[in-house]
Amino acid sequence: MGAGRVILRLRDKEFPDALYDDFVECVKSFLMFSHRSVEELPRGDHFFHVQPPDTNSQIPQVDPRFHIIIDLETDRHCGPLPEDFPHQIYRVSRKDNAM
Repeated sequence: MGAGRVILRLRDKEFPDALYDDFVECVKSFLMFSHRSVEELPRGDHFFHVQPPDTNSQIPQVDPRFHIIIDLETDRHCGPLPEDFPHQIYRVSRKDNAM
């Protein structure tokens, strides 16, 4: 995958402290999973942000989720993304404190 967007879907209860380092670990785990170098992150090749669970929803969530959105190769795109922009969605679980 070249330029694109990746959405990691995670269970809120598996990240009770919601620490920045946990989010970075998730992104690095994805980079390794996709056969990319973790050094691409500090170089600024990719940008990520966290979308917290919707706590304002009128419908109670039994198992709230949050999302880490990773924009890959940000130097190859900017501005609004077209509808056909490549994206992938992954469910991430934490087991024994590892991804």
